[in-house]
Amino acid sequence: MKAITCTALVEFTRFVEGFGQVVGAPESSLKEARRPEVPANAVAQFVKDGLVRPPKSWVDPDAEEEAVAPAPTGGSQTGDNNGSNQPPPA
Repeated sequence: MKAITCTALVEFTRFVEGFGQVVGAPESSLKEARRPEVPANAVAQFVKDGLVRPPKSWVDPDAEEEAVAPAPTGGSQTGDNNGSNQPPPA
């Protein structure tokens, strides 16, 4: 399983199924604790939980999907659902 080196933001210990224990401690004298190896499939959750900061080169796969999602088509931007982009009559 591919692991990504991250930076620990808080002290934590997490078990990741299929990988094992991940330990982070930003104030530790051990480099392995300051920069824990996090399984690639768990990085997004660790970031969301505020445990680690990913490397600058890491891209959240979920964010990428949202960025390329097509814009909605049709309908009204005024919220009247009449299918036109014209404001409702006064």
